[in-house]
Amino acid sequence: MKYFIHFRCIVLFAFIILFQSNRTVAQCGAGFTLDTLKWDYLDFLPNSGTYVTPTAYINLAKSQTQYFTFDTQRVRVNHNYSGANVPGDNTTHTGSTGSFGTGADIQFIGNGSTTFTFDSAVNNVRFSVYDIDRNQRVTVTALNGLVPVNIVMARVTAAILTITGSGTPIALASASSSTAANTSSDGTANITIAGTVTSITVTITNTGTNGSEDGSFWISDLSACSPGTFPLNYYAVSRPFTNQPAYVLVSR
Repeated sequence: MKYFIHFRCIVLFAFIILFQSNRTVAQCGAGFTLDTLKWDYLDFLPNSGTYVTPTAYINLAKSQTQYFTFDTQRVRVNHNYSGANVPGDNTTHTGSTGSFGTGADIQFIGNGSTTFTFDSAVNNVRFSVYDIDRNQRVTVTALNGLVPVNIVMARVTAAILTITGSGTPIALASASSSTAANTSSDGTANITIAGTVTSITVTITNTGTNGSEDGSFWISDLSACSPGTFPLNYYAVSRPFTNQPAYVLVSR
């Protein structure tokens, strides 16, 4: 009997592992690979503030157009924020419960827009926008080339956000006059885009402030299914030296 119970536990454990593994890859279809813009491991560069004093590391134009690798391609991030309104990546917002991100996020302050543009179309996009409060409005749109794509937007809690247009090409999260703390998920909107997209734009309007709220919001890690995979025959194509890693990332 003990042996039988032990055997059943092993089978159950293996089933759970396989099930979780399938859930991990289920977001992507054949020929696509799941990747994430993980801000814990990336630098989103500002153009002002203590991060770059006494001399700015990059000029404003370079801060407003930044490129990041995304699986076998790249994604361009454009924004129209400047100066202290683009603090960069940080862990200041910690209320990520129920969202699509963890750890560091990219922060902006006030009204403006941020666009993510992929070299090749991706699908099954997921990300969150944090700290939408004080009457702020966040509009998310996406395009596949020139064709609008439907956006699914959902709030994590019903405390201060109202969602309209979810399931259409223009999804909007509107906040009440209340303030959400940096540790809270009350001002969080989750965005899911199942369709194929080449660009996604997050637009902030109607920002309000008070003594404890400067109009800041954060964009979380962004995951999507990207076409293609890294080759499995690396060594057959170009054999590295002894003890060299299988892949080496370089920049020119």
